[in-house]
Amino acid sequence: MSDSNRFTIICPCCEATLSIDADTGALLSHEEKHKPLGSFEDMKKDLDKQKLTRGRERYEDLSESPGFGLGRTEARDQR
Repeated sequence: MSDSNRFTIICPCCEATLSIDADTGALLSHEEKHKPLGSFEDMKKDLDKQKLTRGRERYEDLSESPGFGLGRTEARDQR
């Protein structure tokens, strides 16, 4: 099979290289993008950032709910 009978496509999600047969549409080959491994410290920093973001989003969600910041009795009295 010549190269003119196949398409080479880069996946927009995972950036893998796919070779597709032009006639049948069959997947001929798949090659994953090689990703460099990060250091343990870099991964830990990324996790810490994710925790902060999740905590901030959770706080914002709670602060929009009625009765946020009130004690139990105050919140109950508002109902």
